[in-house]
Amino acid sequence: MTATLNSPDTEPRPIYDGFERVDLEITKPTEEAIGLVPGDVALKSQILPLSVENGTLVVAIGSPMSLAAVDELGILLQRPTRAVLGDAAIVKEKIEEILLEKILARLPG
Repeated sequence: MTATLNSPDTEPRPIYDGFERVDLEITKPTEEAIGLVPGDVALKSQILPLSVENGTLVVAIGSPMSLAAVDELGILLQRPTRAVLGDAAIVKEKIEEILLEKILARLPG
């Protein structure tokens, strides 16, 4: 079962430095969110799209220092964004995993 940020089966997430924390081993990105963020932007900025909640794109970042990139993404997409904090190594791993899947999906055969 895939848990999203609003799923009743997820534990309330603690706040760290003003950011909601997310366990990326439990919370999986939705296709809708993935489709909104260009892969090169996600990779360069280390922003993992997670879900869309009431029109707001929720993204995971590995460091509060990435908040400016989240703001830039919101401007690029002309959509409100909200950042949650995840483990930086897992954010990077999941972005690369998603990008690889997108590339492989486009290959013929």
